Amino acid sequence: MRAVFLLKDPDEVEALVVGAGFSDVAAEATSTVLHLPAPAELLWQYLYATPLAETVGKLDDAQLAKLEDDVVREAQSLVENGEMAIQQSIVIATARK
Repeated sequence: MRAVFLLKDPDEVEALVVGAGFSDVAAEATSTVLHLPAPAELLWQYLYATPLAETVGKLDDAQLAKLEDDVVREAQSLVENGEMAIQQSIVIATARK
C-alpha cells in the first residue's frame, strides 16, 4: 500500500516537474504523520481507488474476508484512537507554469 509514496527523491520529483513544463521548481523531502481511517475501511477505499480494483473484483467472498482479516491484523500496531497514524516521508514540490 505504500506504493503510492514511491516518489521520495526530491531530485527525481524536481526533474519530473521540470519535464512537465514547469519553471522555478523546488522540491524538498520532509516527514509527516498521516492520519488515516481504521485498517478495514482504508483497505477498501484504497483497493477500489487503484488499479488493484480489477484484481480484487475477481476474488470470492472467502478470499475478500481473508484479505481484510490479514490487513487488519498486520496493521494493528499502527492504530491509535480508532484510526491509523503512519509516519510518512513525503516530497513537497512548488513550481510555476
